[in-house]
Amino acid sequence: MKPFFFDSLQLDFENKNFRVSHAGIAHTDSDVFAEDNYEFGILWNRKPLLNLGKPQIIGHTPHELKIPLFNEKSNSFNIVSGCCYGRGLLGIVVNEKGEFEEMFFEQVDLRDIT
Repeated sequence: MKPFFFDSLQLDFENKNFRVSHAGIAHTDSDVFAEDNYEFGILWNRKPLLNLGKPQIIGHTPHELKIPLFNEKSNSFNIVSGCCYGRGLLGIVVNEKGEFEEMFFEQVDLRDIT
């Protein structure tokens, strides 16, 4: 049996200037990469994010804005605008230094979620 495609993907992407993950890195002593870490894990976290000294780009926690939700305290961009709720798909472009440059928003076609 062939391995499932998503099983081969990394849980996050990081370089010296920014980090991208599904739910972000929280204040915790637990292993954020443990699959059963439903409270603080990189896939499930909904707790306040840790300021890593560089931007975190995260999703998982939908908001109703059509722009990235920036949190100055954690230096993070939440880019989930609730596609599954019929809102839209939000994306951002950051430069090599991790600085926000541009955003994109595409309204959901409701035929895609029904």
